[in-house]
Amino acid sequence: MKPELIYKQTYQESQKHLNRLKSGFNALKTRGFLPLDEEKINSILEDDFTLAILDQIVYRFSKLQDSLSKLIKSYLYMKGENVENLTMIDILHKLEKLDLGIGTSY
Repeated sequence: MKPELIYKQTYQESQKHLNRLKSGFNALKTRGFLPLDEEKINSILEDDFTLAILDQIVYRFSKLQDSLSKLIKSYLYMKGENVENLTMIDILHKLEKLDLGIGTSY
């Protein structure tokens, strides 16, 4: 599959996960659970519906991370970079060297 097509599909996938994350956080905010604290977390753990919202947030965050990794790799492929056997940290370093505004300080 062409890198351009992979990039487009992965971008759309990332947007879907991001929108679902926003929806989950909005649902928590609407129910008065944000900002989170120990008492609110304990309340969430006792309410199956709100716990399902939190599960959705965790799931979508994980999926968004995966999608962003694919998105970055496909972008670099489009730019002619070979990142097939690189770790994610090496890929981020490559982005930084290309001066794409992504830092790796943690």
